[in-house]
Amino acid sequence: MKYIGVSDVKMQEGSLRCDVNISVRKKGEEKLGIRTEIKNMNSLNFIAKAMEYEFERHVDILESGGKIEQETRRYDSDLNITESMRGKEDADDYRYFRDPDLVNIKVSEEEINKLKSGLPQLPDEKLHVFMNEYGIPKDDAELLIKYKKIAEYFEEASKDIKNKKLASNYILGQIFRRLPTDSEKEECSISIPPEYLNELITLIENKKITSSMASNALEKMLDSGKPVREFISEKDMQGIDDEALRKICMKAVSQNQEAVDSYFGGKEKAFGSIIGYIMKETKGKADPQKAAEIVKEIIKSS
Repeated sequence: MKYIGVSDVKMQEGSLRCDVNISVRKKGEEKLGIRTEIKNMNSLNFIAKAMEYEFERHVDILESGGKIEQETRRYDSDLNITESMRGKEDADDYRYFRDPDLVNIKVSEEEINKLKSGLPQLPDEKLHVFMNEYGIPKDDAELLIKYKKIAEYFEEASKDIKNKKLASNYILGQIFRRLPTDSEKEECSISIPPEYLNELITLIENKKITSSMASNALEKMLDSGKPVREFISEKDMQGIDDEALRKICMKAVSQNQEAVDSYFGGKEKAFGSIIGYIMKETKGKADPQKAAEIVKEIIKSS
């Protein structure tokens, strides 16, 4: 309903309501029990609570030898109980009848197909595309399509990007951390347009900046609403040449001898602190993979 624009489905605001019908019967019995109807439920949480209460109420009445009255009830969320509104002796009380002023409407298959062809891509179709064409893991894809505007933001941000998972990771990671509530995600309250994120990822794919530089830049972009080039200059994009990187790696090894010894002792995590030192020294400009290769080479030859 969200995707085709029928409703925003905000139950708490009355955009969507439902009735709950519940009855119980003993295990093994085929005949359905007498049902009661709980009207105008406006929360999935309240629906669950109302059903639990009403189930227990039915069971208590039947086990004490009583009889369930067919009726309409309301749920009081403050007291977590259901209360009787009006009785319904049988189905006739629902007052179903034909209205002679309402004419029959016949819709042709052609009209139906025309309307179907005009529908936007629905969530299950998007899920299939995100997973099978874009390579997004199922859990991540489901999170993206849960919010229509977020799904559309992702599509724009990942346009012409080879590794679309990069866009997904930034949205579900750094960006979602700034959207703690469902309503903020629903509204896609992101301070930068998808084109800005697309530009950032393009720089990564073109090896103009490292992932570390990108993460730092994205935080500043989200703070200010400005594009990446406000925070990363052409000089920054040139990176660090191999000779300069080797000198920094040698310094990192000499300044972190304890971590080097721990690494030799089998503690792989210690190696990460050496790389961290390099990234700090280079302000995130160094390629961490290349730095790791050089550090290992230096350690082995020492």
